[in-house]
Amino acid sequence: MIQPFYNDYGMKHCYPFLTAFLLLIGLPATGSASSITWKLYLKFNNQPIASQVTREGEPFAVPRVSLSGANAHAQGILDALENATFLVQRTPDNRPLEIRITLNTDGAGFERSNGKPVFLNLTALVYVDGRVEDPFRFPTGAPLEFFLPVTGFTALLARCGFSRGDDIVLAYATGSGFTREDILTANLTSGLQAKISHLSTIVGSRCDILNLKPSPSLNKWHQIKLLFR
Repeated sequence: MIQPFYNDYGMKHCYPFLTAFLLLIGLPATGSASSITWKLYLKFNNQPIASQVTREGEPFAVPRVSLSGANAHAQGILDALENATFLVQRTPDNRPLEIRITLNTDGAGFERSNGKPVFLNLTALVYVDGRVEDPFRFPTGAPLEFFLPVTGFTALLARCGFSRGDDIVLAYATGSGFTREDILTANLTSGLQAKISHLSTIVGSRCDILNLKPSPSLNKWHQIKLLFR
């Protein structure tokens, strides 16, 4: 009698090939993605206004948040950030991470940074095993991805008198100025997109205001398209 190919002997010898196939397509034979706990704060507040646990490759989307009392002044900012997403595709190792994002607000807007007006001002810290890792760097080729939908992006720009046709950039704020090294910013018709290699204090403004070189991809035709979308 002819035995089917999937008998014990056949399965035993198929395991190495199955494992190799799973590795080839990027699916581990065992194990799971690292967990990431996201916590969103307002400056000077000890309690998060939003929190969520995701896995690698799953976005954290800023939910609808209703503020009250002393925090009510920042409601417009939270409304503009609703549905903004933060995404970690891959962590350096399989240890769980906690990412705390603090919105540096001042009244109804964001704090000025080094005396400069900014439409976005946040400080992000990573905790591993309960301790801050500073600086924390994401794996090469797998930066944190940030996306701000066009409606909220436009609303935040308007608070500073900026427009979507301006040369907009995200940058790290240092004690003496700003740098956009390790941040790639794209001002798209669908919103603002950024790829961020490490976390610290990040601000958004115009290149000229932050004394940064103009974005090489920005030209007059690009400005016109942004203004009419």
